[in-house]
Amino acid sequence: MGVSAVSVLPYWLSGCKKDQLGNFPEGFKIIVVGAGAAGLYAAKKMKEHGAQVDILEASDRIGGRIWKNDDFADFPIDLGAEWIHGKKSLSHQLAQDAGFDFFEDQGEEAFLVNGQIQNNYSSSILENIMGILDGDVSYSGPDISILQYAQQQGMGSQDFGILEYIAGEFGTSAERLSLLYTQREEEAWSSGNKDFRFKRTYFDLINEVVVPSVLENIHLFSPVTSINYSAEKVVVTIENGDTFEADRVLITASVAVLKSGIISFSPALSTAKQQAINSIGMDTGMKVLLKFSQDFWSATSLIGAENAPVYWNASWGKGGSDYVLSAFVMGTKAEQLSVAEEGIIPTLLNELDAVYNGQATASFLNGVIMDWGHQPYIRGAYSYSSLGIGDQRSILAESIGNKVHFAGEATATNGHFQTVQGALESGEREFLAMLESVGG
Repeated sequence: MGVSAVSVLPYWLSGCKKDQLGNFPEGFKIIVVGAGAAGLYAAKKMKEHGAQVDILEASDRIGGRIWKNDDFADFPIDLGAEWIHGKKSLSHQLAQDAGFDFFEDQGEEAFLVNGQIQNNYSSSILENIMGILDGDVSYSGPDISILQYAQQQGMGSQDFGILEYIAGEFGTSAERLSLLYTQREEEAWSSGNKDFRFKRTYFDLINEVVVPSVLENIHLFSPVTSINYSAEKVVVTIENGDTFEADRVLITASVAVLKSGIISFSPALSTAKQQAINSIGMDTGMKVLLKFSQDFWSATSLIGAENAPVYWNASWGKGGSDYVLSAFVMGTKAEQLSVAEEGIIPTLLNELDAVYNGQATASFLNGVIMDWGHQPYIRGAYSYSSLGIGDQRSILAESIGNKVHFAGEATATNGHFQTVQGALESGEREFLAMLESVGG
């Protein structure tokens, strides 16, 4: 999803130089709900411009859907977000400015078709669907899922595993992903088409570049239960009954958390705002890391298997000596895998054994399961363009009375939803909106 690191400001600051920005009034207080990428970056910018900030994080750690494992292999592995998508993005700018070591992902893909591994596999229907989703092929038909469209085009059963891989990349299953609205939202994509991975992890970037300036402002173990914005000041209450008062609140909780209703609002959210929350898709998703004593796979990625639509070589480019495959499973596939009778890891090993003649079980050493749907304060992987989504991201992104603001990847209206860069950019968007509203 190229140009070298951007020395220019991101698109939303076009025509506005950093040194032209003012500051918040003395004593201006902002509460940020959630210590993920959006919340942390917004808080950093707010503090740089004079605001007093409290970051309320429900869990016992920072990062949200950015997290890592340091002790599973002899190299660190991202358990959540892993790729920078494009050079013209805030993520790429931060990484390059900080001197982080990252590399372009140019791995070789292999496809599982009718139980056989094939390289350079092509299908005109799959290519057409990808062209539509990427905005390269025009589509003006009805709002149907990519599965419905594939069936209408006569796709053979041998390609449905690959179709699920495509849907999984977008955060869901083929039966839930809107062909029409995915294309419309992807048309706004502006960061470029090259993908990059870190020698270390995405978490390290955020933890070392963003977190230090706001570390003292983070309150862990502080699940927000209610937000009262009925008076001049906003009052936020956390689970233990403690309250925080501020001039503004920025909510960066995942859209799945907002759907759950565990945060109450007073006054209640409008029908339009609640509809926006309910309309944006966000499914469960998991990464399963599998470590082996040998490298028995034939390519960087294996695409099209039944239980895990994609397995990729998590060791590739990392510089370690351990052999690790990462299974990426989303939507209904993740829901089914989570309740597999034989267990998640045995199910995946059996699948790999069928492809690689029993070598997976024979060389298996250890596994780690990261099921994002079971994280109580996240409840899913990332947002996607569901059937009927329309312009609901824009509606969710609107502030309430210029007092309650929303950020996070699900509110990204510039095509960068689903990504860390989209989360970062949404955090900066709301910081700027608040600053502008007070004349800063």
